[in-house]
Amino acid sequence: MFGRWPTDSVTELKQRCDSVRLLFIILVTERIVMDIREQVNSYKTKHKQGFTREEYMKLLENYPDINMERFWDALNGITCMRIDGETVVFHRDIELAIRCGIEDRTPTTMEWD
Repeated sequence: MFGRWPTDSVTELKQRCDSVRLLFIILVTERIVMDIREQVNSYKTKHKQGFTREEYMKLLENYPDINMERFWDALNGITCMRIDGETVVFHRDIELAIRCGIEDRTPTTMEWD
């Protein structure tokens, strides 16, 4: 009644499953990125330009499983500023550092300033 599937159909089904899996991973990753971006951009900072060390350390409490070595690696060599004697790190750099810490990676060449 049902018969056997030809090899091409099984291969095609496997490719579709792989595509759906990949799409799911992309959507989940995009959601995580948007959540991080929202948390970083909505965080009330003392300076509109970015985060003081105290502020981003407080924000990191939301990410208890973050790889801090990757976080610090991502902040190494960034452009920052001094305001009223405090180092201020841009929102974008904090967002990227958090992503790198969560994803256990270093910034890509395209992401690095």
